[in-house]
Amino acid sequence: MSLYSPSNWTLRNVVVGLLIYAAGDSIAMLILGKFAFARMFALMGIGVFIYSAEIPPYFKWLSKTFEAKVGVRWALLKAACSMAFFNPLWVARHYSLIALCSGAWGEISWLMLFLGLKSFFTFSLISFLGNYIVQNVLPLNWRYAGSATLSATMGVCYAVGQALFS
Repeated sequence: MSLYSPSNWTLRNVVVGLLIYAAGDSIAMLILGKFAFARMFALMGIGVFIYSAEIPPYFKWLSKTFEAKVGVRWALLKAACSMAFFNPLWVARHYSLIALCSGAWGEISWLMLFLGLKSFFTFSLISFLGNYIVQNVLPLNWRYAGSATLSATMGVCYAVGQALFS
């Protein structure tokens, strides 16, 4: 299965990639007083052209891999595999792509890896619970939307925390 196969680019996936990631990030930036249209449009492009192409096929692969496996142990492992996809390197890439597309090239450094690690582990419990629900409760065709909503919500929660405790 090719990552950039046209079958991965369903209208639902494109709309999810276009709207949900950008909406969550835009709300977070409004909370922090740092909203920028360039960043919003960057997230729209990243959501459509990168995340819509890579995340749904991975979720489809997970679904096939765990298809015949039932029980709490397998459900937990499936959630862990989902969470492993969104690892610290993925998070660092996400931050780097936003900086790159927003014209903030000076922000891209090895420090992004530390930021990815910190973000990943700070939210690991919430992320695991969210990924458990996405992978074991939602039907396959809604998992990408559920995952994007989880990511957007976590971004907003991070911004609220930063605004309250800074």
